[in-house]
Amino acid sequence: KECPVCQGEGTVDARDIETIDLHLFEQKECPVCKGSGNHKIKECPVCQGEGTVDARDIEWIDLSEFR
Repeated sequence: KECPVCQGEGTVDARDIETIDLHLFEQKECPVCKGSGNHKIKECPVCQGEGTVDARDIEWIDLSEFR
């Protein structure tokens, strides 16, 4: 994924470092594939094979769809 802070540039202005809230970009293990990137022999539809999802989105994942 492209970095949402630097948009893939790899750098940001030094003056902006202190204002970046990294908590917004925290990743957690995907609750559907448990970090494997696969669900039922296919790419996990929630994390698209990454194995992680944005922590802030976990509460919105309806796990009943994936049983």
